[in-house]
Amino acid sequence: MTIGAAPSGSVELSGLLAEPETPPRALVLARHGGGMTAAYFHSRAHPDLSLLRLGHRLGFTVLALDRPGYGRSGTFTPGMRPIASVPELETYESALRPDLLPGVAAEVRVPFQFSVAEHEQWWQVTDADLAEYQALFTAAPHLVVRRQPAAGHNISLGWAARSYHLNALAFAEQCLLRRRGDLY
Repeated sequence: MTIGAAPSGSVELSGLLAEPETPPRALVLARHGGGMTAAYFHSRAHPDLSLLRLGHRLGFTVLALDRPGYGRSGTFTPGMRPIASVPELETYESALRPDLLPGVAAEVRVPFQFSVAEHEQWWQVTDADLAEYQALFTAAPHLVVRRQPAAGHNISLGWAARSYHLNALAFAEQCLLRRRGDLY
């Protein structure tokens, strides 16, 4: 596994990369949430909880990037340095997300899996909420909305991380089968 920075337009992105020794089955791009870094997907609690290690063992390339303004990634504002907490602009933009979600969700044209924690305390995840979210993804060819048992909000940081990561990689495997036409 390597840590490095690579240019992306005018923004330097840092992150974690795990590559298998053989040709990869697929690329898994892991995107962290607010206040986290790419290390979110590489557990310090126990090696078995790391998405990077698990994906590597199962033949996937796993790339966990630090979003702009996090870790060693740059920001979109020239002259600004990365920060550890939630960037100010992101705090403002997060208030707009409920209004943006319907339009963005309707444009998703790839298989999509949305997992929520069984013991979620941050987001609204009643059965009715999940049905409402599911109805927004009208163009997705395959959609799975599921609850992750025995998990709290930051699923990849808890003891349920391994089963969550296994489920995510199993979804990726199913997408590979669908792409080849092996599922009916």
